[in-house]
Amino acid sequence: MAINLAIGFVTGRKHFQNVLKTYVNNWLEHGIISDPNIRLHLFVAYDLKYFNTQVSDYKNVPHEVARMIDSIHFYGAAEVAEEIRTLKAAGAINGVEAERIFGEGYAKKRNIVTYFAIKNRMDKLLFLDDDEYPVATLKNAAGKCY
Repeated sequence: MAINLAIGFVTGRKHFQNVLKTYVNNWLEHGIISDPNIRLHLFVAYDLKYFNTQVSDYKNVPHEVARMIDSIHFYGAAEVAEEIRTLKAAGAINGVEAERIFGEGYAKKRNIVTYFAIKNRMDKLLFLDDDEYPVATLKNAAGKCY
């Protein structure tokens, strides 16, 4: 049975797409994309205020990247507000609890990704930073890093 692996990003940076593309190329190179036992699902909580970005800075995933991921989910203020309304209407949370779980800030954006990964029945969740690239420093025979 395949593992549904949620890849979580919390971002407010325009270069998010470049970081995502680098990771996907790395997964392709290492066989993760073609492994039938792993299904990759992208969960992105974005903040338009952090660097004055637009929704398109996040949601316009290049086709060559999107086709290698099984599903892509984006959560901005509107999507989160709708989920809060649904949860409050069901009596699952109140306004104070909603603010504590789904409010503004990096930690609460991570809560959003975690919540939606659980809601979408992901088996695992891996958070990646939008300001880190999957690059390893290596040493040659002389001990010099490259």
